[in-house]
Amino acid sequence: MTKRIFSIGALALMISATTVSCNNDDSGVFSKNPMERESEQQKELKDLLVNAEQGWKFNYFPEESGLGGFTFLMKFNAEGKVTMVSDFSEEGYTENTTDYELQLRGTTSLVFVDETWIHKLSDPINSALRTAKGFEGEFQYRYYGFDDNSIFFRGTRVFDKEFSFVRATKEDWANFEERKTAMELISDEDVPLFRSIEVEKNGQIAKYDATYSGILRYLEFSQGASQELMPGKNGIGVGFSNDGLLVEPAIIVDGEKYQDFQWNESTKEFISSNGSGTSVKIKNVAYPDVWSDVYKSYMFTNRTVETTFFKEDLLNTPSISQKARNILTDANIQEIHFTFRNGTVKIEYDRRYSYNANLRDTGKSGLITSGSWSNASTVPQAIKDLHESLFGYGDLLLKEQRYNIKYTNQIVTLYCGGVVFDTYKR
Repeated sequence: MTKRIFSIGALALMISATTVSCNNDDSGVFSKNPMERESEQQKELKDLLVNAEQGWKFNYFPEESGLGGFTFLMKFNAEGKVTMVSDFSEEGYTENTTDYELQLRGTTSLVFVDETWIHKLSDPINSALRTAKGFEGEFQYRYYGFDDNSIFFRGTRVFDKEFSFVRATKEDWANFEERKTAMELISDEDVPLFRSIEVEKNGQIAKYDATYSGILRYLEFSQGASQELMPGKNGIGVGFSNDGLLVEPAIIVDGEKYQDFQWNESTKEFISSNGSGTSVKIKNVAYPDVWSDVYKSYMFTNRTVETTFFKEDLLNTPSISQKARNILTDANIQEIHFTFRNGTVKIEYDRRYSYNANLRDTGKSGLITSGSWSNASTVPQAIKDLHESLFGYGDLLLKEQRYNIKYTNQIVTLYCGGVVFDTYKR
């Protein structure tokens, strides 16, 4: 079937050209005034929204430079109600019905007027990348066309950003919660956050190191934009389907796109392939293939180097893992102070309770080989349990970040298994 694409922008150009040429033909669309054309556009969009039996699916990647994707399933009725589910949070899997409107905002626009799951992405309280920015989302979309399977919109907050709603299926609704499996597999709190993106081609494997943030749904390249897989990109946004992962932007190898990844239980990895013999894999790994040796200048030097986690400032930073956030939110401490010197580390909780340990250089980390508490009999069991939750994995890695938080101090991210959080360098 030939696709019909209706472009409001192209229509505007045609109207303009007709006006300039003083065409007096009053037939068809050119004889209608702007209000009549707007009314027709609204009716067209409403018919599209309402007449889709299973509604629409919206895979929404709001910010390519540091966020992943969130899926919304939506059913619209003619009375201005929309029923929605979302994988943004656990609560989103419960259907929520609110109001929508079609408004004139320069062109016909779909506006979710009452709070829906889609509003969670623009709620400033849900700050992910930057304070008071939420997840960089929006809840009003300018309509500009459709084809047999999709409705096309542009953004309002980011004016030239394009979005599409795709016709949903019964299976989309019935199996929506199955995506939780993929979320758990890539976000396993009990394994290190290091990921390997591997391209297998003609029997050769090229590996690209990344770290994964479940909060941001983002695979950040360890070498930043200088890596060779996607030059100029700092990472890849991750979204979820009912049986795997979606990535944005797509990974391109030899002109072929790799965007949909399915879990392979036997090899414990997500795989995307298209029959050409090339495959792209995303897998959890204990260590990155390549890692900066900056940790040596902290852990294995004759000078003293100090860093500190301040709960008030650093509990909700871009790098913190969900496991670390869960542990530290409930912990009755405000500060964790680290003192590194010549293969040793002192870990102090609120400057009151100290754990002293020896470190062994593994070539990528400082491995805790032995340690003990100062005045162990005075250390509360809750502090000992907290320490075990945070550092029981025993393998400490560091990374210096390019961003600052509140102060100009160098931000140093500490990795210990699934526990990852930022500290200030003193």
